[in-house]
This record gives sequence, C-alpha cells and structure tokens, in this order.
Amino acid sequence: MKNYTYPNRTITASIISGNYLYLGVTDSVEDTCYLLKCSAFDPSIVYYELEITATEITRIMVGGLNLYLCLDDDTNLAVRVVISTMVATYLALPLGITEPSIDLINDDTYLYFLIGGSITSIILVDYSAFTFVSTLTLDESGQLVSNAKRIDIDTLGSLWIYTSNTPIDLVKVSTESGNSYEIFTIS
Repeated sequence: MKNYTYPNRTITASIISGNYLYLGVTDSVEDTCYLLKCSAFDPSIVYYELEITATEITRIMVGGLNLYLCLDDDTNLAVRVVISTMVATYLALPLGITEPSIDLINDDTYLYFLIGGSITSIILVDYSAFTFVSTLTLDESGQLVSNAKRIDIDTLGSLWIYTSNTPIDLVKVSTESGNSYEIFTIS
C-alpha cells in the first residue's frame, strides 16, 4: 500500500477517467481550490493544476471531452473544463439559488445539477452549449423535498433523488410528464 500526500490540501471530489485521476482540492493556506490532473497509476505525478474560482469543488463528472464540476460558490454554479486543454468555462448561479450544487447527472441533452438544502432544486443546463435552461424547485404544497444528497437517472429518463432525511426520502422526477414528482419514504 502506498500513501500519497498533498500538504495543506483537502480532497473534496475525485474521478478516474482512463489513465488520469482528477482531484478537486482545497488549499488551507491559500484559501483557494484547484483541479489536479494526476496519473491514475501514481497520483504523486501531477500533470496539471488549474485554479478554480470557488470555495470548493463538490463533485466531478466526465462527459464526452469535458469535465463538469459542481461548485460551492457565491457566484458560480458549475464549471466545464475541456480535458485536452484544461480551459475552464464558468456558469453563473441562476437568480434565486443560494445553495451550492452538490451532484450532477446528464442524459446527453441536459446536465441536471442538484441543489440540496432546505428546499431541493434541479437546475437544467443545455449539455452542448453549457447554458442555463430552467430551474425545477421541488416544493409543491405538502410535498416539499429537502436535504437532497444525490441524483441519478434511469433508462426511461426519470430522475431519482435521495435525501439525508430520517426516514430517507426517495424522489422520482418524471421529466417527460411536466416535471411531476412523487416521494417514496424508506424507513
């Protein structure tokens, strides 16, 4: 077993794609965060270090030729990074959203960014253009969804969200039928 250290840094997100390990790290000394492109076989080899304008990278996803990063930030929702050039494009937080994006999934048409907190929201972003499309807030009367943790998508295109509530809420969002949703409580 080998131990790899990154002094004064905390890993907040990671993903492996091919021969590369991508790490989202915060630096306690500089109070900044970075995306590191490392060797998947020897993480002490860092090929690229990209400073990301955010408090923290909360999630990383590979999509085609890009990396998509969820951000904890007062200004930006996410960033798209072109893998071959490590060029970053930021996407601003939509109006009214104050919580960070914590997870994401895609269906080759949209990126779905999950916003947790007291009221759960899903931010739809055009996958190819990386532009804001709409916000779906899960706050219908009597069916408020809060404390979301993860999002997934099934083969029919329905989104599934689970929460950290006790008991756990599992939420199915049917994107094909007007973004209606139903809540299943798992005890």
